[in-house]
Amino acid sequence: MPAPYVVIGAGTMGSSIARCLAERGHGVVAIDQRQAPNAASEHHGEARMFRTAYYEHPAYVPLLRHARSGWLDLNSRARPLLGDDLYHETGVIYGSAPGGEVVAGSLRSAGEHDVPIEPLTPSQAVARCPSLRFPSSWSCVFEPHAGMIRPEAAVLANIALARAAGATILTEQPVTNLTQGAAEVIVHARSPAGEPCDRVASQVVICTGAWTSRLLRDAKLAAPPIIATRQPLGWITPAHPDRFALGVHPCWAAEDAPGSLAYGFPLLPRATAFRVAHHHLGPTINPDTLDRQPTPADRDHLRGIIDAYLPDAGSLTNLAIAHYSVSRDQHFLLGQIAPRIWLCAGFSGHGFKFAPVIGEAFADLLTTGHTHHDLSFFSPSRLPSQ
Repeated sequence: MPAPYVVIGAGTMGSSIARCLAERGHGVVAIDQRQAPNAASEHHGEARMFRTAYYEHPAYVPLLRHARSGWLDLNSRARPLLGDDLYHETGVIYGSAPGGEVVAGSLRSAGEHDVPIEPLTPSQAVARCPSLRFPSSWSCVFEPHAGMIRPEAAVLANIALARAAGATILTEQPVTNLTQGAAEVIVHARSPAGEPCDRVASQVVICTGAWTSRLLRDAKLAAPPIIATRQPLGWITPAHPDRFALGVHPCWAAEDAPGSLAYGFPLLPRATAFRVAHHHLGPTINPDTLDRQPTPADRDHLRGIIDAYLPDAGSLTNLAIAHYSVSRDQHFLLGQIAPRIWLCAGFSGHGFKFAPVIGEAFADLLTTGHTHHDLSFFSPSRLPSQ
């Protein structure tokens, strides 16, 4: 019997790849150093945005069209398992200060790929969503087919479906190294009891987020570095929940400076608070030693976002510290970096939404060596190795 494919990391991308491989009838083992999902991953916090008019680069849009179909399919299949939806199409309003890239880039991608989008003045944006505020000098757009995804629910659904299709999902087993053999890769791991627990793999995909550079260094693999940064999250308990409810309040994002994007979500059913955050690169951290205790400065920073864009929302009642894992240019790293070893990394800040199409693309690459999804823009060879 051939050695299975091994996916290192069973979070967002790892669980999607494992499910796609297993559902095609292939042997696959996914190994994670923690439980999956968990609050130490970069994709947690109850809400992630989905959008298709991608200001970051038009090369993402074809992947996003396929990802949206994947989320709709996963949502339908997972609903009996979860008892609820994991994908909600809420629409999203973007606002940019004069000269900003978010609105201009979204319009550019929408025009190039025929994505429905509606330009708005700030007053029209407020008329569509009375709880939001944008300065009168800004430009705005509304993307109707954007929405939000519940990340923990998505990972749980992928893992459940992967296991149902025959995948082995192992948690609390940190991978410490890789050894390349003549026809396989030895994946060196430790069991929950700390004992050696090695596995033979036909091919390996590294989906280890902020821990990627450490594994690459230990395995002496040449690849671009992954940088981990500290990112605070906040939750608002609204004074008037009906104003922020799903179906009333869309997702939103506000670009006040280059590389700086405040954003937030509606209130989910049965939830008492909704999330706001700031997309920017925080200070570089070590994910193993990150202090996850929020500070008064974090509270003041998020309170400033609320005061600026959601002035009547309510109280900031909870904070958490997450992290990003990004490449030097903040685009993904997708491709082969050694015989039988593949890299799938650099997703923080904007990558969660791609999980269904990344799962399919890597299942293609591992089993056939090619995929019809164009990943050339994301080749690791574009950046210098660490």
